[in-house]
Amino acid sequence: MPIRLTIQETPPEAFAPTPLHPSAQFIEGAVRAAKYSIYETRKKIIADISELLNCHEKDLNFMFEHHLVPVERRPIFELELPDYRMTLSEIYKEAAE
Repeated sequence: MPIRLTIQETPPEAFAPTPLHPSAQFIEGAVRAAKYSIYETRKKIIADISELLNCHEKDLNFMFEHHLVPVERRPIFELELPDYRMTLSEIYKEAAE
């Protein structure tokens, strides 16, 4: 059955969003607050969330840790690109020189 017919035949109540559990709203708000908090405050918020979710604090730290990727030094090659704003006669003059 095509998706269009499925949507037409499904009652509107079936598409209604499921209500959020109050603890989910607490966790969402706490994560948002932790994002904009200083380190010590964030640490306490993560401790509260991990206690509620029954997990370790280190399991939640991935959301706030930034892993820097080392930049590898690459050789710099001199690359000359044509200037496409030049007219064809200017290109011929440049090539002749």
